[in-house]
Amino acid sequence: MPLFALIRPLLDQSVAAYSERLAREARVLRDVAYLKSFDDRLLLDIGLKRSEIEAYVRRRLASGPLVDDCTEERVMRIAGLFTEHPASAGETYGEHMRVALSFARPLAKATGAALVHAFFPFLFTRTASATITTLHERMARRCAACGNQTCQKSRLHLLARRD
Repeated sequence: MPLFALIRPLLDQSVAAYSERLAREARVLRDVAYLKSFDDRLLLDIGLKRSEIEAYVRRRLASGPLVDDCTEERVMRIAGLFTEHPASAGETYGEHMRVALSFARPLAKATGAALVHAFFPFLFTRTASATITTLHERMARRCAACGNQTCQKSRLHLLARRD
């Protein structure tokens, strides 16, 4: 048996192992670059600091890839669904969720009051309308402070409809 036939399996294993390490490092670099493209506020929303990105990626890759190559574009589009509107309001996803939930609570109470009022018109005669007026004023103040053109246009549209 020739010497090469004995060494070939060892060479194949080392080349395969080296190729795997190269592919892993390329994956680390790609995923680190992807996460570094996020601004600091978005990183904080997902529980990361910029200095922790590489260690996080290496830990996650030890348990499997962060994103499959074939689905990365799809993931980016889905991520955009969650970040595009909050960014247009000058907020991160987490900030926007907190604000939206702060509007949802009083709206839920107003809904309950309006439902009771529908059956018992002598109860909660002004609760729902007072809540809506308060929330509208709060939203108008937020829009005025925001400075976003889209927000300003919506606010002007709402004001024009009131006249």
